[in-house]
Amino acid sequence: LDIDHFKSVNDEFGHDVGDRVLCQVAAVLKSRTRETDIIFRTGGEEFLVVLDGADLVKGAKIAEELRALIAGARLLKKRPVTVSVGVSQWRESDEVREWLKRADQRLYRAKVGGRNKVVWEDLPDFQAGPSSPKIRMESR
Repeated sequence: LDIDHFKSVNDEFGHDVGDRVLCQVAAVLKSRTRETDIIFRTGGEEFLVVLDGADLVKGAKIAEELRALIAGARLLKKRPVTVSVGVSQWRESDEVREWLKRADQRLYRAKVGGRNKVVWEDLPDFQAGPSSPKIRMESR
């Protein structure tokens, strides 16, 4: 999960406000995850949320809920704060680096696809964002 245009938050409002936004985003993440889930700040404006036992569809639903909550939270008075999310499910054959690489590739697709989106599959129409509030669950 990456906060969209975070550098401009720091540039426009100062690092104290940027730090407050980071804490507020972390609070939203914590408020909507379980005790068995793990939240990491991996650097800058990026967070990693590990949802214990969640499959890809469940992870995508939770990611979309988090995206919508953050976008609607009015963390800044003068403009919205949004996030882009890449979702990846752990596979038994995965090494950690492969699993994180898939999530990062999907996060990148969310960013280049307009930001404020969740990308959870490699197919372009398996996405959610403000213009498509429901995640498609159709199998191909």
